[in-house]
Amino acid sequence: MITALNTLVTYQVGHSILKNSLFSLEREKMKQAFIRWLQLNPLREEDLLRTFIGNYWRVYVKSIVDLADLPMAMKKDMNTKAIVDMLRFLCHGRIVYESDSGNPCFDIPYNVTKDELIEVLT
Repeated sequence: MITALNTLVTYQVGHSILKNSLFSLEREKMKQAFIRWLQLNPLREEDLLRTFIGNYWRVYVKSIVDLADLPMAMKKDMNTKAIVDMLRFLCHGRIVYESDSGNPCFDIPYNVTKDELIEVLT
């Protein structure tokens, strides 16, 4: 019984260490994927969402995750809210967290340019 408990504890500790060590890799891959998304997708004025709050472009997190150079198993287990938080941090708050019908996304305000975001991220 003690051996089984020790094995479980060892597994849980190892799993925690693995998840924490993968955070840096995930962060870098998500950053690269967002830069790639910015390079591939023009921010056209006709695509702006216009609301009483302001004008912005909406980006779904899934479209960023799909571009990430990561194994599918890692992609499906990623916390999409954490991805938005991480990208907001890396972009110095220039993007805004949003949820559209339960789909995690973020908004790029009209006054923020692609070049500005790419420069901040590199």
